[in-house]
Amino acid sequence: MLPSLAQLQKYLQAEIGHKYSNKAVIGGLPKMLSFWEPNARRDGLAPDLVDSLAVRIRAYPELPLDKRPLAVAELLDLVKEANAAVMAQKQASAPRPAAPAARPPAEAAPRPDRPAPRPAEPRRAEPPAR
Repeated sequence: MLPSLAQLQKYLQAEIGHKYSNKAVIGGLPKMLSFWEPNARRDGLAPDLVDSLAVRIRAYPELPLDKRPLAVAELLDLVKEANAAVMAQKQASAPRPAAPAARPPAEAAPRPDRPAPRPAEPRRAEPPAR
């Protein structure tokens, strides 16, 4: 996950933990946009996505308390969708490893350019030392 998306996800999870009181960030969720937006743009997120998320976050404090859980859930869904799109794009642009070279079949008979191995000679028993 891109750092900016992971960061936003943490803020939203914290907001859930604060029971949607807009206190996950000192001064409210919109306060974090001053540093989150530039980070998201540096990460290469689509400008329209960054703008859409920012508009929703700026509107969050004005929402009635009963509408905030849905708003946070929608923001989290957007974060997950954006992450999935980024990961798919990275996989599509990543170089694929070359297919492994085909191995020749195991040889049953010795190759003609090598002599056949000699069978081992049985060891002779030596008389016991006196």
